[in-house]
Amino acid sequence: MSHAKIDRLLQLMQYLSSTTYYTDPEIANKLTISDRTVRRYCRSFREARFGMVTMPGQIHRLVTMDERVPNQQELLRFTPEEASILGRLIGCMTDDNQLKHTLLVKLSAIYDCANLSEVFVKKEMEMTVQRLQEAIKKKKQVMLKGYCSASSDARKDYLIEPYKLDVNFVTVIGYDVACSVNKTFKLARIGEVELLDTDWTCHKEHQVPVLDAFRMSGNATHVRLALSWRARNLMIEEYPMSERSLFYEDGKWFFDGEVRDLKGIGRFVMGLAADIEIVEGEALRQYVATACADAAKKFSRADAASQE
Repeated sequence: MSHAKIDRLLQLMQYLSSTTYYTDPEIANKLTISDRTVRRYCRSFREARFGMVTMPGQIHRLVTMDERVPNQQELLRFTPEEASILGRLIGCMTDDNQLKHTLLVKLSAIYDCANLSEVFVKKEMEMTVQRLQEAIKKKKQVMLKGYCSASSDARKDYLIEPYKLDVNFVTVIGYDVACSVNKTFKLARIGEVELLDTDWTCHKEHQVPVLDAFRMSGNATHVRLALSWRARNLMIEEYPMSERSLFYEDGKWFFDGEVRDLKGIGRFVMGLAADIEIVEGEALRQYVATACADAAKKFSRADAASQE
C-alpha cells in the first residue's frame, strides 16, 4: 500500500471518529477523492471488523470495535512486508529521537518474529538518511559518492545541496552544483553520503519539482488512455494519485491528464499493453513503440544465440 493511500485512510479514520459528523461528499472533498472511494474505504473498515454505522444523510461513523473480535491485538499483526516498511521507517529515525525505542518495543511486542533486525533498514541506509537530514537541517552541501545511474551501471559522484527528503525515505531532492539544476536522487542508489562543511550557496535556486501521478518530474505532456477494468484497478493500486484523472464514459475507463516524464507512464502501458489503448499522446505512442521494438530486438538476439 502506498504512503498516499495510507495517509488518506488515516485521515478518513479521523473524520469518521471525530465529534463533528461529516457526510460522504464532505469527506470526499476534504480528501480530494470521490464519494464512491469514501464508501469503498468504509467497506474495507467493516471487512477489517472495525465498528461502522451508517446514518441518514450519507453519514458513516467509526465507533467501537466489533465485539466479535476477541482480541484487538489480532488487528495489529503485520505481514512481513508491512513489518519491513515499519522497520525501515523506524530505523531511519535518529537515535536521539525518544519515540524510536518506544516504537521498536511496541513493534517487537506485536510482531511474531524471532529476529526483528531482519526487517529493519540496513545500517548503510540509516546512515545515509541521518547525514542527509543533518545536511538539510544545517543547510550544508554533501557529496553523493558512487551514485548509480538509472540508465546504466555507471557510478558517479554528485556535489549537491539537499533540501527535501520524501516521507518514505526513498528519494532526496537536491541542487546539483555542477549542473546548476534541481534533481531527484534515489537513496538506494547512493553509495555513501559525505557531509561537508560548506554552506549552501544556491538557496534561492532550490525548487521542489512537480510530480505527476506516476511520481515523475519534468515538462508536462497531455495523454489520454482507454483502460480495461483490470488496468484501471492496477493503476489506482500502484499509483493512487492517478484516481483523480480517471473517469468512466461509454462503457470504458479513461485516464486523461498531464504526465511529466514518459518513462513512468510508459512502463505502466508496456506492462499492460493488451489492456490499454493510447487515445491521445503521440509522444507516448512513439516512446512505447520504440521501447517495445528495442526489447524485441534484444530478446530475439538472445534467442538466436541460445539456439546456436
